Amino acid sequence: GFLWIATDGGLNCFDPRTETFRSFQHDPEDEKSISHNQVKTLLIDESGLLWLGTFNGLNRFDKSSQTFSRFWHQATHHLPWEKEPTHIVTAIGSSADGRLLVGYAGMGLMLFDQKAGTFRQILVEERADKGMGLNIYRIAPPQDGKNWVVAADKLYQYTEDGHLALAGTSSAALAGIGLNGFRRTLSGHYLASSWQGLYVLDANFQQTSFFLPEGLAPFTPAHNWALGPIEDQAGDIWFGTGGAGVFHIVKTGNHFTNFQYQAGQKNGVPHSYINTLLEVGDDEVWIGARRHGLKVFNPKTYRFRPVPSTLTSPNGLNTNEISALFRDSKGNIWIGTWGGGLNLYRPKTQTVQYFLNDRKDSTSLSDDFVTDILETAEHEIWVSTTLGVSVLKDQEAIEKGRFKSYWHSPKKRGALNHNRATCLLQAENGNIWVGTLDGLHRFDPETDAFILYQQGRKSPNSL
Repeated sequence: GFLWIATDGGLNCFDPRTETFRSFQHDPEDEKSISHNQVKTLLIDESGLLWLGTFNGLNRFDKSSQTFSRFWHQATHHLPWEKEPTHIVTAIGSSADGRLLVGYAGMGLMLFDQKAGTFRQILVEERADKGMGLNIYRIAPPQDGKNWVVAADKLYQYTEDGHLALAGTSSAALAGIGLNGFRRTLSGHYLASSWQGLYVLDANFQQTSFFLPEGLAPFTPAHNWALGPIEDQAGDIWFGTGGAGVFHIVKTGNHFTNFQYQAGQKNGVPHSYINTLLEVGDDEVWIGARRHGLKVFNPKTYRFRPVPSTLTSPNGLNTNEISALFRDSKGNIWIGTWGGGLNLYRPKTQTVQYFLNDRKDSTSLSDDFVTDILETAEHEIWVSTTLGVSVLKDQEAIEKGRFKSYWHSPKKRGALNHNRATCLLQAENGNIWVGTLDGLHRFDPETDAFILYQQGRKSPNSL
């Protein structure tokens, strides 16, 4: 029942029974302390042992003595761009046969023999460096005897026979990867954005492409976050990132154009951290940033311009923290914010209406931190927030700002299983789906309740 938290200042353990923390930090004079305070990854293996990946090797925690054992590989190869082999452990995983897989920054993937305390390099025959220079970001749990391994350049597959190879085109490559968004495009493709990059799937959910921003610092994985992907009317793909601005993928050629933030530049993206994008017509792409609000890009002229002056006036946007954008069937633009609730911009009347949380009013927006916005086929406006889901049922509800909200309630059957709702989708059959931090929910309009789909460790057919 303990909660283990990896930080850049050591390892922390929270005891829910006493509601207290215990901190474990590196001590230069104690060989049984953790080997480095920067802890990058954690894993509890099948036998219950806790493993830590640090900036200085692999560590194993001993519960009885409350101490750590340290393990370093003995790699002797020296890559041309490195003076010394690195010991920065960035990912740990268990193989299908229970062995430990250890991923490194700039040293690829290694198999660890727990009994002997030794490492063996896993080679990639397709690469000139045999995979010894790979930056490993994540090792997914095994499925069908295979582990999906996310590296800085591509997706790889580790098999039981001890080989690491470039992944095939199956959509199963998405299993275990941390996705943050999923949407269907006008051309029938699916865009799956993740913390490692952007996946493009065809109508049969087969992976056709994987895009990862290149030329970025190897130890800044946040830059690889693909956020808010869209496909415009020309078939081009746009997506924001967690630190590298906006990327534009031209349909006729799978290459990137990168728009990066530069302070003081008027003709540019509003910030490096781009949360959301929205196509408005065939000549406008709205770009919502973590800070500095909105910018509008014209794909025809390839130039940026400010948003309509109404949004920058005293009666315009109530915050510059933009988290979601949506255009409804009437042409109105819904702007979700991080701390400022929901803003509704009506271009025809050049007005902005605010929807904010009022703790004394149960019909107000459930929370001021908005994660996604959806208009259903019935023209209901659904809003997911960090504290439940709120719905505007009709035009009267919109005018008066009266929501029907759904929250997590342990005692209520059919309630959300977690308050932090992250995404919304209406399927072609009309079903409304809500993603949360603890599962997927399908809304049942007849019972006004949710049906929960969760991962079941003992059920291969579960989520």
